[in-house]
This record gives sequence, C-alpha cells and structure tokens, in this order.
Amino acid sequence: MVLGTPLPTLEPVFYSGLRELESNVEYSQDIYSYLRDRELKFRPEANYMEKQPDIASSMRTVLVDWLVEVADEYKWHAETLFLAVSYVDRFLSSKSVWRNKLQLVGTALLFIAA
Repeated sequence: MVLGTPLPTLEPVFYSGLRELESNVEYSQDIYSYLRDRELKFRPEANYMEKQPDIASSMRTVLVDWLVEVADEYKWHAETLFLAVSYVDRFLSSKSVWRNKLQLVGTALLFIAA
C-alpha cells in the first residue's frame, strides 16, 4: 500500500447473531457486559512496543500495511483484518518477537483471524 492512497469506504456489516442477541433482552445486557470485561482484560498494554528488544514501531506499521494488502488481495472481510491486527497487538504485548519472525507471526495471526 502506498502512503497517501485513499482507502475504500467500508460498509457496516450486520450479522444475524447480533440481531438475535439484541432481540433477546433478557440476556443481551449480560452478554455485552461479559464481552466488554473480556475486552478490557485482554487489551494490549499501552507501551508494548517499547518492551520489544528487536523490533520498532515502524516495523509494526510495515507489517500492518502488508496485512492490509494480503486481506485486499484475497478479498477478506474488513473484520478479519481488524481482528488480525488486534491479535498482533495482543501478541506483541505479551511476547518478545525477533524481527526475522515478525511476518511469520502476522501471517499466522491473520489466518487465525480468518
């Protein structure tokens, strides 16, 4: 992806499971609360890139650009890409990665997200 290239506009995607969840008022608030708690518990640390001994923020940027190109090439949903980037951030927050393994980590997490 070339810097300055405009990104396509993404359309919202609605899943039938989400509609079913919203229609089930009895449990929906509990489910949303649970999911929000899990999101807060497992979010990446704010300064996780400072703890990486061999990679810099610019390398993460290159990896994310490459993931965008791969997702675009294979026509994957935008949500798959967003989930993969979230997985990358969470993984880098918890593990040290050597620069020669960064693309492998990104590839594995992209396929897990798919």
